[in-house]
Amino acid sequence: MSRPSRIVVVGASAAGLSAAEALRRDGFTGSLTLVGSSPGIPPPAGSPACTAGTATSSAP
Repeated sequence: MSRPSRIVVVGASAAGLSAAEALRRDGFTGSLTLVGSSPGIPPPAGSPACTAGTATSSAP
C-alpha cells in the first residue's frame, strides 16, 4: 500500500493539531493541511485565506 502525498486534517483544535504532529513524528513528509473554523479569530500570520471555491474545487 502506498502512502498518500497529501493529507487534510479537518479540525484545527487540539485533536487536529495532535493528529498533524503525530503524522510528522511518524515520518509523513507530504503536504499537510489543517482546516478549522474559529469565528472572529483571524488566521495565523502567513496563512492563506480559504474560500468556498477552495473547498468545492477538485484536486489535480
